[in-house]
Amino acid sequence: MNKQIRNKGIGGVLLHVFIWAALFLLPLSFVGNEEMSLKKYAMISVWPCTWAFGFYFNYFWNAPLNYVNGQYAKTRTINAIIVVTLAVFLHVWTMHNKDTLYYPNVYFSPNTQVMLFFRDIYNLTLATTLGCAIVMSRQWMLNENRRKEVEVVRREAELKSLKYQLQPHFLLNTLNNIYALTSFDQQKAQTAIKQFSELLQHQLYNNHEEFVDIKKEADFIHNYINLMRIRLSSNVKVMENIDIAPQAEIYVSPMIFITLVENAFKHGVSANEECFIRIDLKADKEEIVFEVENSNHPKDTKDKSGHGIGLTMLKQKLDIIYPDKYEWNKGLTTNQTYTSKITIYDTKLRNH
Repeated sequence: MNKQIRNKGIGGVLLHVFIWAALFLLPLSFVGNEEMSLKKYAMISVWPCTWAFGFYFNYFWNAPLNYVNGQYAKTRTINAIIVVTLAVFLHVWTMHNKDTLYYPNVYFSPNTQVMLFFRDIYNLTLATTLGCAIVMSRQWMLNENRRKEVEVVRREAELKSLKYQLQPHFLLNTLNNIYALTSFDQQKAQTAIKQFSELLQHQLYNNHEEFVDIKKEADFIHNYINLMRIRLSSNVKVMENIDIAPQAEIYVSPMIFITLVENAFKHGVSANEECFIRIDLKADKEEIVFEVENSNHPKDTKDKSGHGIGLTMLKQKLDIIYPDKYEWNKGLTTNQTYTSKITIYDTKLRNH
């Protein structure tokens, strides 16, 4: 991949060199009986030099700094100043050196001078616009590639998450637990069935969306926790805290936190020792904070149940969907408690 990028960069440089070499050598193709001295050629080259200045001024500075960031009026204003300034310079310079550039004692009428001035305006405008156009085309391609990468990762995560959460052992254990509830607590069994139905609905429908309301994601996590509670013994303490700012439009990538919850139930539960799982979700207009803390009881490496999309896939999703807009801190503390905390700084639905 690095070799491909390097080759693409070299190819782009060679293309620039070829195009500008052709423009600078263009005057030589019109040489006939007229003598073309080195001095005259250097003076004629002033025109392509100004075009190159206008082009690369936009290519390297004005367009990347202003136009890409949505400051269109500022970009156009700066370009207008550059074009007019260079055109005035060319006009004054041409009138001062017209005897060398054209013919001795040649007279340029006012109409001719106006035409030459607007000719320079046109050429400079074309050069500056081309610089902006190339930058915007490149930016569009980067955005399009990122959008495709997000879609690919989302689909891969969707398939892998469905493969995990709908695998037979999870469904079978949950249904068996609900069935057992029906014999001594029918009301609790009905509640469990409703939560199980809502959990499946979120997985099968909301998971297809790029972003969902944070409240739907919170409900999904809540239902998942309650269904897992049915299987837990009395020595496991599960604490859940959901704090979402009321009436706030907050969106998040669906099922992005479930891996942390799944890992907590997998590695935080012991059959004999006292243990705990604490799950906190806080969200407002500024950020989303999801933190899972649990006692550390790692399973045998041969135990592959409940891997889901995995921590590696989760990080890949975060990197692509929330580039430079999230923090993830995780690890064991001194008292052998495992903590994983994700903070997301983009709470609005993209393209909303």
